[in-house]
Amino acid sequence: MVPDNNPRDIPKTWDKMGEEQLRLYAQELAETYRQEKELRQEILEKNKELEKRVQELSALNAIFQKHLDMRFRTEESFKRLVEGVNRLVGEANQFLHQGESMDDIDTSKDPKRKA
Repeated sequence: MVPDNNPRDIPKTWDKMGEEQLRLYAQELAETYRQEKELRQEILEKNKELEKRVQELSALNAIFQKHLDMRFRTEESFKRLVEGVNRLVGEANQFLHQGESMDDIDTSKDPKRKA
């Protein structure tokens, strides 16, 4: 059936087209809003995750800095210990040489000790 071109039917057709277009636009707008809301939620979650990672890195960095500080203090203590041991070894060698010298002096005076 071919519609007749009655001027009264034309506005109804335009009205129906306008309503249909508005319905499509409303659906698209609702879908766009839903997608935007999902993306915003995803961004919030990613930001929270990122903040957590930044906190973890900060904590790891603090631990590492403490480790480095402890290592440097340990190295300094070790150097002082080695220096102290070397000094003691030097003093012990001096006493040893002095003791040997004293033995030489004692044996030269006491003929019984010269064996």
